[in-house]
Amino acid sequence: MRTEKNDLRSLYSKSVIKRTLVQLLETKTIDKISVAELCKECKINRGTFYNHFYDIYDVYRNVESDFFNEIRSRLDAISLYKLDTDFFVALLRFFYDSPVMARISATSVHDSELIAKVRGMIREKVIHDLEGHGVAYDSKKMEGLFGYIVGGCSYLITRWVLTRKEKDIPKVAEECSEYTRKLLSIYLENGK
Repeated sequence: MRTEKNDLRSLYSKSVIKRTLVQLLETKTIDKISVAELCKECKINRGTFYNHFYDIYDVYRNVESDFFNEIRSRLDAISLYKLDTDFFVALLRFFYDSPVMARISATSVHDSELIAKVRGMIREKVIHDLEGHGVAYDSKKMEGLFGYIVGGCSYLITRWVLTRKEKDIPKVAEECSEYTRKLLSIYLENGK
């Protein structure tokens, strides 16, 4: 039975559980981690675990949500409203600073709630860019454009995450930005 408690002890317990899950994910996939193992590693009893989470996947969703909120707040703090090189550099640097979450996101790209949220954030920025050009867009064409941009950027970022070379951040960011600009340019030319 999960309850919403926000006292210091509860916040500490939730934090320890999430941090320990991330540590376990460095060597195992989520489906290989049990509640019993997590509790043992955290040095808490199962009752404490179930006071805060339904199961391992609930903890994982919380970790992903925390990670996304951190990404979004960092990107919003530096006012990156466009899908330009600066946006992609900031995104890649964030993934570089959080290697476990980056690897997890890259290897579970199809079922990751985090990746879905990042895609949504990118979608908002594409729409913002189009609205900034005063273009009324066809929703069917927009979905196709969006699919190409997100699919392409996801591929480039996932490929980079698996190698995680800091020196490649500007190059990968420029590739994502260049492809995005070209696709938006084609859409803008054909959309008017």
